[in-house]
Amino acid sequence: APFFFGKALGRDNYSTQADAIATAQPRDIMLVLDISGSMENEDKINQLKRSVNLLCSELQRQGGGDRVGVAVYSTNASLLSPLNSDISQVNSLVQAIQEDGMTNISAGMTTGRTEIQDNGRPGAGRLMVVLTDGLVNQPESAAVGRPLVIQEAQRAADDKLPILTISFGSASDPVLMREVADIASGVHFHVSGSSFASQEEELRAVFLKVAANRPLQLVE
Repeated sequence: APFFFGKALGRDNYSTQADAIATAQPRDIMLVLDISGSMENEDKINQLKRSVNLLCSELQRQGGGDRVGVAVYSTNASLLSPLNSDISQVNSLVQAIQEDGMTNISAGMTTGRTEIQDNGRPGAGRLMVVLTDGLVNQPESAAVGRPLVIQEAQRAADDKLPILTISFGSASDPVLMREVADIASGVHFHVSGSSFASQEEELRAVFLKVAANRPLQLVE
């Protein structure tokens, strides 16, 4: 029985037989990151980069055999890095991203979901992390884009891929991100600090939660 954000999955504790041993599973973690133009505001792009750097450092410290991949999106989406056990290389790519364009969340989710479905390891814990700082306005408009985001959440749910969502900043859409997390059996965090410093502190705390929540599997 895997444990990955157990409370979000409706399970607070797990019991095991006396002769079973719980061991930590390696994870395949797909980050889906907003790099739209609004990420320049309030230094959010650099807060994100520093938080991802913290996540990668913690995963390397743990040495748990995790892999990390990154999809980025603005007006369109692209696969910045496939799932990779060389976490420092993934981090280097994130540190070089530049913000520009509009907000096409569903395209980012499609890119991230496809990578983890196609290349995720059998037996590894899977998680997709979706971060956005704004409102859906692509493709075409919010009226077109919002239903596509919900559709992507349902596709992840159908594949039993949990999504952790982060609505980042006061201009983000926590209602939509909470709905995505609920559909995909994940958990939602709203990060909107009273100051730039507290906002970054909250974001870093979320990424540390991602690093700390390692799924367990039972072995005889």
